[in-house]
Amino acid sequence: MNVNTQMSVKNKLSIVVGVIVFLALSIITIMAFVSSRNNLISNSKQANEDYLLITET
Repeated sequence: MNVNTQMSVKNKLSIVVGVIVFLALSIITIMAFVSSRNNLISNSKQANEDYLLITET
């Protein structure tokens, strides 16, 4: 019985750790995606402004 309860506690701990790691990875992925999207948007805006400056002159 003692060994059995220890195993279930270990399994619960491993599940909790797995969930935490998964959440952390998904948050990091979302943050990276959002920041890269913002960079792309600002880069395209900058390129558009540069293009307008070039075409005006």
